[in-house]
Amino acid sequence: MEPLRAADLAVLDELSWLPSDYVEWLHRHGFGEVAKEAGTYMLYSAPVQLSEFCTGAPQEAWTFGDDFSGYNACFIEGGDGTVHEWDSAFAEMRAIGKRFPEFIKKWHT
Repeated sequence: MEPLRAADLAVLDELSWLPSDYVEWLHRHGFGEVAKEAGTYMLYSAPVQLSEFCTGAPQEAWTFGDDFSGYNACFIEGGDGTVHEWDSAFAEMRAIGKRFPEFIKKWHT
């Protein structure tokens, strides 16, 4: 894991609607490749609007990571702060029903 840089922190500050538990986690642990027996996951240094690289993705979806196999984890701008998952094979979004700390436990201890 790599620590957040000043530019990363600036992006997080600009996206004031991001869940505080997610932002706090990044401050403590950083970003990068996370590996555990469940597999490998890539956390980005800051969320990116999913529609920038996934055709048909909702404009309000911001991805913060992916599992290297077609699933992007997202927050919904204006949402309730829970994680959603974008399935690139079917161009579908589904609610996970977990907050970020609970979601990331699958890959990080």
